[in-house]
This record gives sequence, C-alpha cells and structure tokens, in this order.
Amino acid sequence: MTIPPSLPPPKGDSVVPKPNLNIASLQIHLKFLIVHKFQLNYTGLTRTTVILKNHYMLKKYFLLACCVCLSIWADAQQDTTLVYARRGIEKDPIRSKLKKDVVKKDSLWTVNLSTKKGKLQETISFADEELSVRKGPYALYNEESQLVETGNYNRGYKIGPWTSYYPNQKPSVKSTYSWGKLTGIFQKFWDNGQLKEEVNYANGKKSGDRNMYYRDGKQALKEFYEADKKITGTYFDQEGKTTSSLKIIQPPKFPGGTEAFYDFLRKEIKYPPNAQKNNVSGTVKLSFTVMKNGRIDNIKVIDSPDEELTREAIRVLRYNMEWLPGLELGEPVEMKHTVPIKFSL
Repeated sequence: MTIPPSLPPPKGDSVVPKPNLNIASLQIHLKFLIVHKFQLNYTGLTRTTVILKNHYMLKKYFLLACCVCLSIWADAQQDTTLVYARRGIEKDPIRSKLKKDVVKKDSLWTVNLSTKKGKLQETISFADEELSVRKGPYALYNEESQLVETGNYNRGYKIGPWTSYYPNQKPSVKSTYSWGKLTGIFQKFWDNGQLKEEVNYANGKKSGDRNMYYRDGKQALKEFYEADKKITGTYFDQEGKTTSSLKIIQPPKFPGGTEAFYDFLRKEIKYPPNAQKNNVSGTVKLSFTVMKNGRIDNIKVIDSPDEELTREAIRVLRYNMEWLPGLELGEPVEMKHTVPIKFSL
C-alpha cells in the first residue's frame, strides 16, 4: 500500500517496533566492543594484561549471544503456531471477554476476536509479538459478523483508505488517513447509496468546500473552510430555499440545555486546594466528541491557565457522560463540541 505523501512519519509520539537482532549483527557488535576496549586500555599495559581485563566482558557477551540464539530459534518455531491470551488484549475490558486466536504470518501477528459461538467480531494486525504496535489490515464486525469498518494501520496510526458500512453492507463513510490524520476527500453516504456529505481535509483539518445533500440528492449545505475554520456557509431547505444553519445542523446539547450544564458545573466542581491557595483562576477550554449514543469521547484541552484546574474540569466533564447527540439533516451523528469551564475565586 502506498502511504500518502502529504505528511512525514510522526516524530516524538510515534511508536516504533523494537529492532530485530540477528547473529551476524551481534558478532559485529561484539568485535567492535572488544577492539574498542582493547584500544582504551592499551596505554601502559601489555597485550596479555588487556586480554585478562577483558576476559569478564567476553564471558558476559558470550552469554548474551547464547540468549539471542535461543530467542531467534524460538521465534522460528512460532512462525505458524496458534497462540492464545496475549497480555495486551487481556487488559481491554471488552476484548478480554472474547475468544482470542493469535496467528503469526510473515512479519505480522494477527488477532482474531470471536464470540463463544464462533462469530468473528474484530481482526487486528500487530507488528510485534507483544501486540502493542498496530500494523497492517484491520476489520470490525457486528454481532452477525457483518463488516462495520475496514482499514489499515502503520506504526499504530491509521493509514490509507478506511471504509465504514451500513448493516446492508453499503458504505456509510469513506475516508483517507495520513499518519492518523484525515487527508483528502471525506465522504458520507445515505443507506440507499446516495452521497450525503463531501468535504476535503488537509492535515486533519477541513480545507476547501463542504457540501451536504438530502436523501433525494438535493443540496442542503454549502460551506467553505480554511484550516478547520468556516469562512462562508449557505443552507437550503428541501424546496431549495435558503434557511437557517440550525435547520440543517444541530450541535450536541447537555440534557436541559446550556443553563442546566452550568448549574451542573457549579454543583460539582471542587476548587483544587493548591490553586485556591495560590489564587489561581481562569477558564479551561475543552473540546470533545459526542458520539451517536450521546457518550463523550476524545476529550482534549484547547486552553488552560493551570494544570490542576485542567484535571478538575476533565473530571467533572467525565462525571456526566450522557449528552444529546448532534444532528445532521435530522439524523444523530458523531460531532465535536467545545465548552469553556470558568474557575473564579
């Protein structure tokens, strides 16, 4: 698969699999260490003295070489074996309840997760035996083993084309990722196959035109973005007349509305003692995604005057995870939302 050239591999926060050692590279490494040690200790000493001083180091590296040989031999024996209950998967509270089959093929470890009745629920590929770095094909299934989502990972990041599916197996979303960030054309579809939304992304941000359509193909929305900021927008009803944006897109809501949300904050927020002692105040601005079922996910800090205030704001936001989801053309959708949480003494 060709990796989109728009972004280089991430630095700093990327997860890179541990390098594989082999006997040839180990022998070279040992020779370098022996020669280097000899050169460092040679001044004022005889060759015999140097060799004696390095005798302990040679024994140490000889034992290391034996261990590596055994490790390589063991890996070779596992190339086609079936392995169960790996530690990384067991930590997941949902996946831990499923039957796990781990098969090594070529350079990947593929995990197949199934119900007790044998219905496949998820297939995940990893670059390492510890199952910590995702790489290769991914597939998610529903309870009837029908496809829900497919795509690929590289070094733990979404990469290349990804597709989500309706129960009738028609695509619901088509997107492309470059190192975990949306890039290129992003599309949503109605369950009859009709295009619902199309927008361009660059480095994870909306860039250019965004268009939405009713089920019958008539245009409902036309917007223009620069670096995720909406510059212009025009909205149409089903007769083609211009209308309010709220008739097309309704943002997520806290149950009871904005006033109920801030009443909730006033009751639940506990001012951090150190911040109170040091007279620290200000506004913590958080963004998060409200899922279709109203649950909150992917909380991020946009701005904050203090780390303790940030922790308290996130704690309170997580305390009530049930919101009313956002709507697009009357249907619940995943939607980002931003809230300011003010701390004042």
